[in-house]
Amino acid sequence: ENFGSTVPRILVTYGYPTRMAARMAAEGGFEHFDASHLNFSEFAMKPILAPSDSHLWPRNGRVQTWRQDHTCTSMKLLAFNFTQFDAVMVSDSDVCMFSDPGPWMEAQYKANQYFIASHEVAERDRLGINSHLIYLQPNRLLFRTLADMARNGDYMPYTMGEQDVLETVFSPHANFPPLPAHRHCNRRKLQRCWAEGVWRPDRGRARPARRPRGL
Repeated sequence: ENFGSTVPRILVTYGYPTRMAARMAAEGGFEHFDASHLNFSEFAMKPILAPSDSHLWPRNGRVQTWRQDHTCTSMKLLAFNFTQFDAVMVSDSDVCMFSDPGPWMEAQYKANQYFIASHEVAERDRLGINSHLIYLQPNRLLFRTLADMARNGDYMPYTMGEQDVLETVFSPHANFPPLPAHRHCNRRKLQRCWAEGVWRPDRGRARPARRPRGL
């Protein structure tokens, strides 16, 4: 809205009282999709917490087994089922956009891009992706594929979130085009970003927001 964007914004919730969720969506300028009627067992991730003969496990054994938000993050997979749209961007709530993503999304759609994320290694023993902001073309069969892999634990674990499923299905070595200008930041800086439209460092003078360098 701040950039005159006409891209519909959708807030996906699960388990919130309907009125409360609708109010939150309206206050933020979002359409509301209440996923509470869905059965989590149909798409939620089965956590893989230890090596076994029946599931994948990384060679270096570094897995964030302390994380317990796999059921919540599995909701991102629902975006692949939003086939009423030609293309969708999925954003974490702590991402601040610095421009209207609409023209960028249209260009990727015309270029027949079906999935875009950012590359990441972190503590993996391999190249992976970061899914704080992703672009995708919805497809019902692809959603079923991702949901089956998630609920059966057929993915390489690392973050214990939907990111593991995505980087098992999609190629992390793909030459992704740069994502639109944005910042993935903590809550305090995110509030500044929302309020002022600029990225402020912890100290010093504010500077115009710009896309950060790649990971």
